[in-house]
Amino acid sequence: MKEGYAVLGLGRFGKTIAVTLAEAGFQIMAVDRKEEAVQEIAEHVTYAVRGDVTDPDMVRSLGLGNMDGVFVAIANNLEASVMATLLAKESGASYIVAKGDNELHATILKKMGADKVVIPEQEMGINVARNMVLGRFTDLIELSDDVSLVEMEMPGAWIGKNLIELDLRNKYSVNVVAIKSPERTDVTPDPTVPMGGNQTILISGRNEDIRKLSVIK
Repeated sequence: MKEGYAVLGLGRFGKTIAVTLAEAGFQIMAVDRKEEAVQEIAEHVTYAVRGDVTDPDMVRSLGLGNMDGVFVAIANNLEASVMATLLAKESGASYIVAKGDNELHATILKKMGADKVVIPEQEMGINVARNMVLGRFTDLIELSDDVSLVEMEMPGAWIGKNLIELDLRNKYSVNVVAIKSPERTDVTPDPTVPMGGNQTILISGRNEDIRKLSVIK
């Protein structure tokens, strides 16, 4: 099943996030109170909804608890962004990224339930979308348009198993580049040594194959 994200607010920032994620193959619900904004993005996303994201009944009807993440892309209206963040949290959203105007705004949004607050002057919308896609990955280097090198935390399911048992190349079509421990980085890891919980793993592969790793617990 494809992962799904909701984007609340379709200004330039919100539209960039929605379109970027949709082009990456994810199901996107885009919401704005302006009919024009909804019509402009309708052909690019899975669902385009006109609605007031400060209305509790309307937000509850969106089913945000079923989404993998929610972007609250409103910042020019402090009250609206705070209310939308709070309602998204109360609706069961598992992960919320909110847009803030400044550090004070960011502090308030975090208190209202935002897991991450983005100040546009510091981060561009397209990078934020990619960060959401990465999920558990701690670092990303794009080697080409469709191939990347990522560093990821060691999934619990891999701890205690060695590279031979995991067989990542055949199962996921990715390559292990290195295993990092607090003490050192091993670029030629012994395939018979079990993985440890304090390690991270560097993997290269096609983006579509790497994304499959993000759901491993």
